[in-house]
Amino acid sequence: MKNILRISAFGLPLAGLLVAGCPSDPVPGDAFTPPTPDAFNAEPDAFSPPDAFSPTDGGPPPIDAFTPTDAPVVITNDCAGYCRQTTTNCTGANAQYIDMADCMAQCTALAWPAGMPGAVDGNTIACRIYHGGAPAVMDAAVHCPHAGPSGDGVCGARVTFRTEASSMAVRVDRMGMPAVATATISAPVKNDYNDANPSNDAMLTFAADQIASLTGIHTALDDDLAGLSLTPCSMTDTTDVDGAGPVPPLPECLAQEVIEGSGVRVFQLVIPDTLRVNPGQPSGFPNGRDLDDPVIDVTLAAVLLDLTRHTPSTLATVPVNPPANAAGELLDAFPYFGTAARP
Repeated sequence: MKNILRISAFGLPLAGLLVAGCPSDPVPGDAFTPPTPDAFNAEPDAFSPPDAFSPTDGGPPPIDAFTPTDAPVVITNDCAGYCRQTTTNCTGANAQYIDMADCMAQCTALAWPAGMPGAVDGNTIACRIYHGGAPAVMDAAVHCPHAGPSGDGVCGARVTFRTEASSMAVRVDRMGMPAVATATISAPVKNDYNDANPSNDAMLTFAADQIASLTGIHTALDDDLAGLSLTPCSMTDTTDVDGAGPVPPLPECLAQEVIEGSGVRVFQLVIPDTLRVNPGQPSGFPNGRDLDDPVIDVTLAAVLLDLTRHTPSTLATVPVNPPANAAGELLDAFPYFGTAARP
């Protein structure tokens, strides 16, 4: 009983202490006081974004700084565009023209149609432009001829040879040595001459007509030749040609040697009327002929001049002749004839 009272006597004051609490404890409502908004405000200069990008030290250049250096060249579908490209891509051993001027002259003279751009064949400017472009850059040896004046059978007309027997053809003319059929065969027998064969010439079928025509030419020109200090051969003096076959005595003009000591007589160049080619001998008239051979001058010298005093090239050197072929007139490839460059 005493113990119970003792707890009760001390219990009330203790309870009072528990209820009243400690005067220094915080008030529950003040347990957290948030900082003021100013606590988060940084100084205005504390952080600044970097300046706008400026390409100064190794940075990428601004877009406007790019300038293309090799802009593609626009090739127009005409002679100017064609020649500009071809003379650029086809050079050296693959050159098709001497220069731009030569190309323009030939393109203008040949007057190819423009054609459809991108065409790979056909005789047009467009086809030549196609092959003279990227294909020529990749393989000039193959494609530059296609872009050239002939077209090499790709951008030009192919040469097609007939295969029928000659008996299927109708002869309208024959031409062996230059000027023979034109100048020494008279009009009344010209059709017969064209219908005949070289074998008829060898039989002297037309010899009398040829001698008569040539005599008339000498009658008209001998005094003019003498006036030029040239010595004409004689159509009245005859020579019996030994070892030249079964031929009667011939006028001196026809019996003389073309080149002294050669053994080849003038009449042998025209009877039979053929143009012979001996591959074992240098080419050029009268062994065949080159495009720039002065064949008419040589033929006239052979039948008009005394070849013991003059050479077959004498008339070719007379000042009345035009100058030698200018650059570009003759080509090394088909069609071989270029554009004459005359003053």
